[in-house]
Amino acid sequence: MTRGFSLVELSIVLVILGLLVGGILVGQDLIHGSSVKKQVTQMEQYRTASNGFRDKYQGIPGDLRAATANGFGMVTRSGVAGHGDGSGLVDGCAAGATDAGCETLLYWTDLTFAGMLTPSMNTATDAPATITMATVEQYLPRGALGNTSVTVYNAAGMNFFQLTAVNSVTAGVYALGPALTPLDAFSIDEKLDDGAPLDGSVQAMGGTGPLGVPAVPGAADCVSTATDNPYNTVGAAATNTLCQLRLRI
Repeated sequence: MTRGFSLVELSIVLVILGLLVGGILVGQDLIHGSSVKKQVTQMEQYRTASNGFRDKYQGIPGDLRAATANGFGMVTRSGVAGHGDGSGLVDGCAAGATDAGCETLLYWTDLTFAGMLTPSMNTATDAPATITMATVEQYLPRGALGNTSVTVYNAAGMNFFQLTAVNSVTAGVYALGPALTPLDAFSIDEKLDDGAPLDGSVQAMGGTGPLGVPAVPGAADCVSTATDNPYNTVGAAATNTLCQLRLRI
């Protein structure tokens, strides 16, 4: 006669399997939670670096007056609108432009020059850029979470970072995509601001380009249509990649 497993033995095996699966899931949650914290820390570091640069050079990275930047030996810029004009706003080669080029990319080379950015960004020049998926890391810092990159631009008289997926840039025009889940976006917003996607210094954004397009509340979007338009953290949408975030510098 062949002898099978007893109910007790099977129960022990099932308990062990349950513990192993539970441990793996907990470990994955801890790793992901650590990535979210790293993303928050990264954005705080960039804000701090921007303030430190302004205190040292009396101007904003990228927007620093051409005469000052050139005098220190930073990447040469012409000084016309959007090219190191000292306006206090980071522009993409023209006043108010959000394109990839000139001040919006020199922002990162200036921080690199000042020793305030890791890894270094030295590729940008005082001109529009053409960025591909293969070269995006030469122009823009990678985020700590998911397929994110960090851009910089201005809107309504204020400068912003945007945490987004940059798929490509043609003649300065971004092709963007969602990069965060609503759960992750809410967690970052709550830690840096108020947790409300349409208010405060951290806001949910949408669209495939250009930068600065507000998120539109919807059932399958980053922001819910429920009362007060919270992040879409309930149901299937909560873990789908639907969100971009902008953070006031």
